[in-house]
Amino acid sequence: MTPLLDVEDLYVSYATRRRDERVKAVDGVSFAVHEGETLGLIGESGSGKSTLGRALMRLVRPTAGTARLRGTDLVTLRGRAGREMSAHLQMVFQDPHAALDPRMRVLASIEEPLAIRRTGDRERRRARALELLDLVGLSRELGARYPHELSGGQKQRVNIARALVLDPALVVCDEAVSALDVALQAEILELLATLQSELGLAYLFITHDLSVVANIADRVAVMYLGRLMELGPVEQLVTRPRHPYTEALVSAQPRVGGDDGRERIVLQGDIPSPVHPPSGCRFRTRCRYATQRCAEEVPAWRELGPGHRVACHHADVLALTGVGS
Repeated sequence: MTPLLDVEDLYVSYATRRRDERVKAVDGVSFAVHEGETLGLIGESGSGKSTLGRALMRLVRPTAGTARLRGTDLVTLRGRAGREMSAHLQMVFQDPHAALDPRMRVLASIEEPLAIRRTGDRERRRARALELLDLVGLSRELGARYPHELSGGQKQRVNIARALVLDPALVVCDEAVSALDVALQAEILELLATLQSELGLAYLFITHDLSVVANIADRVAVMYLGRLMELGPVEQLVTRPRHPYTEALVSAQPRVGGDDGRERIVLQGDIPSPVHPPSGCRFRTRCRYATQRCAEEVPAWRELGPGHRVACHHADVLALTGVGS
């Protein structure tokens, strides 16, 4: 089955003050997102996951690689062709307030993408914006308000409506619930799931919180220092992680009802510099299972089971702990 989005060997790097150095923010990432599915992308701050999302949105320019949306390479698009393709790929940002123009009323913000693309007349654009307010669970009366007059959850619903106004096939959610309290997080996640069911949307859901992505994703990709460490069905990653970094992320999740017997793995040190990443395995400097081979050889991105890939030399022999293990 041809994926909706097919990313192959994507690189994003930035120049530094020294000519011989580059910040390797995304360093050879490959994955796919299928029609109607949610792919979660998790990792610590500094792992490169937000840069990856912005590269797909063409907010930053990839250094190399391909990202094909329904067969069209987003990396090579320029000018009008790029603007036309942008209708099929939209983004919901982390900060619901900063994503909205404080000088524009809610309804005008939702209408704006249609006006920019000159879609329909003013009456039709207004009708479409009102339809989106209904769809995301907001009253039409809120359309006359300014962003500062809304709660955080309401503002994020407006941002979701704005992302959907052009009927995209794929929505990139970049930490879309992390700025909200737990109750509002649950409401927004439920809304996203409902919209996916009704509209056939696909999501790339970027977050640092495994417990959040476990509630919405079909598959999860684990990113560390610009590279993917593991990718597979969400239940397998949570219950039987195959990469030590995934095991550490699973162990860090809050225990409901107290201690459940799982070991709490505390990673030592900070994530290394993306300018001078470690040799071999990127995670080896913080991995308790690392061997000399991990320093000398880059682990292959290999398939351990149907749809389950990992970049670890010792994945076949390690008995790692997940939820319920």
